[in-house]
Amino acid sequence: METFFRVLLVCLFGGFTTLSGWAQSPIQISDPFISQPTCTNIPITYSLATTSSSTNLQGCNTEWTIVGGREATSGQTTVRGVNNVSVIWNDVPTTITNGVYSASLRAVTTQCNNSAINATASLDIVTRSLAQSTAGPISVNGTVFNGQLPFGDNAQITLSVPQVQLPYPSGVNNADYAGAYEWTLPNGWTASGVNPTASGSYITYSTSLLVNPSADGGGNITVRALDNYCTSRAPSGQISYVSKSPLMTLVVIRPTPPLLIVTNATPQGGAVKLFCGQGLDGLQAKSSATGFSNYTFTSTGVVSVSGGQNTGVPTSSISGPGTGTIDLKALYTRNGASTYVAAPTVSVTVSNTVAPVTMQPIPNSCVGQTIRVQVDPVPGATDYTWDVPYPFSPQGSTTTTQPFLDITSSATALSRSFTVGVAAGNSSSGCTASTASRTGVVGPGTGAAIVPDASHTDTEICAYTTFQLSANIVDLRYIPNTAYTYDWTVNQRNGQTGAISTTYAMGQSIQVTSPGTGDWLDVYLQVYSSCGDFYPTSQSWQSVYQFANGEFCLVSRPNPDKAAAAYPNPADERLHLPIAASAYSLYDGYGRAVLQGQPAGVLDTRQLPNGLYYLVHQDAAGRAVRQAIQVMH
Repeated sequence: METFFRVLLVCLFGGFTTLSGWAQSPIQISDPFISQPTCTNIPITYSLATTSSSTNLQGCNTEWTIVGGREATSGQTTVRGVNNVSVIWNDVPTTITNGVYSASLRAVTTQCNNSAINATASLDIVTRSLAQSTAGPISVNGTVFNGQLPFGDNAQITLSVPQVQLPYPSGVNNADYAGAYEWTLPNGWTASGVNPTASGSYITYSTSLLVNPSADGGGNITVRALDNYCTSRAPSGQISYVSKSPLMTLVVIRPTPPLLIVTNATPQGGAVKLFCGQGLDGLQAKSSATGFSNYTFTSTGVVSVSGGQNTGVPTSSISGPGTGTIDLKALYTRNGASTYVAAPTVSVTVSNTVAPVTMQPIPNSCVGQTIRVQVDPVPGATDYTWDVPYPFSPQGSTTTTQPFLDITSSATALSRSFTVGVAAGNSSSGCTASTASRTGVVGPGTGAAIVPDASHTDTEICAYTTFQLSANIVDLRYIPNTAYTYDWTVNQRNGQTGAISTTYAMGQSIQVTSPGTGDWLDVYLQVYSSCGDFYPTSQSWQSVYQFANGEFCLVSRPNPDKAAAAYPNPADERLHLPIAASAYSLYDGYGRAVLQGQPAGVLDTRQLPNGLYYLVHQDAAGRAVRQAIQVMH
């Protein structure tokens, strides 16, 4: 047991008594909190006593050392000559580093009458401090508050915060919580069931506060946690001395419904861009809420607004191209509270050009008929100037105040395309006009074309070929009950003598035969219709057996009989021409003539490289014949 007492170490929440060497210290510091966490900010008196009733501190000189606090009267951290001391502990949570407490008290006695009492005693302190804790976040009716309470809301609400725990160092198993909370409210707000303090704050002994907000007031809500456990030890029991958390501040704003300036072109508000001559159609105040009155519109620049105080719909005018602004404020009232609300400023830009013109398609018509040319109404335009070509009347420039014009084509006109132009302007404001044009067709089409179904180019056609010529209407417009008449004149013209052989035909399609090589085929076409006649058209082709681009005409006799065929095929040294062959040409695969001339009966092919060749000549009937010849040595 003696050994046990030599190593006894008293250690509880409030601290422990340090022994001198291995012997039990003959002195000890009394702990008013009996090893529990200690209050801060208020004076705590500690006294020194001997551990044995048979000894005392007579003659002792005592030196106190305070760590993490100060002597209550002098503010010193070292006090000498007294056997008790009043300490105010700093309002800071205790920490323990390598076994050393951040707050402690030590007493050392010397010069005692009984030298055995000269000793050291220590007490480690755990403080009750909220100085580094936080109260919050603040909730309204159980939901974290974002600080926005709509203007006019005055229904009772419950403010609350989570419970705040006192921060003790690791190893201290106490779980203590702040026992009170101090609230301040915006001006005009009151609390239910709680009387305000002299400073106007409210103290609750729970984490919530029942509040009656004003309908219009905003400002700061503050809250902090209080360690009211220590109130009874504070001077005069004043709670202001106890440990407190820092103020948690939430700024409350009272948002009003948005107020906008809108027009027909900007139904959601925002900048307005106008063309010259346009007005602020549909200008008015807009809000999703009721309760607005006393609308006041102001404007600058080219914009002028007035009136609308009661309706929110002012009158407006634009003085010309340029820029301006519109501002608006209105009185908003809800639940007896009123405030003025300003709408975002609207900028207005007015172009010096009239809005773009969209011209509608021109209707199909027959010659001699009246049609209407028109555009979509142009905002801001007061006049429309039309440019109308022949064969319509009124011809030339015509101005209307409506976005359309009726025009009539001449009954003697021929079918054709035409273009009508229009300029939309505003003569009263000096605007620059916007223009547009549209092309139409009078009659069933813009012209007639001659189309052969034989191989041809613009100036050449295969000789001795029977084919079909068709009349094609260019840009054909479907006009019901239109009847057509086709007059053809076909001339075969001798390429050397100029002699002409003429035939006539009718119908949309006719069959013709091209003349011999070198002669010409001249075709003339006139198309008439009940909706409008067409300009005459013509086409001339020279008959060839090979086009200028090197391509051959289609073989008119793809399988010539023995009498019309050259042989042998393949050929080696010589090639026998057909009995009735006229002038001939032999072409290689690249279209180059390698042999040609008058009939000679036999062609010498010994000098020709191996390959495919084409023999072109006319048979006894004058028909073009092309035969593929293989030369093989």
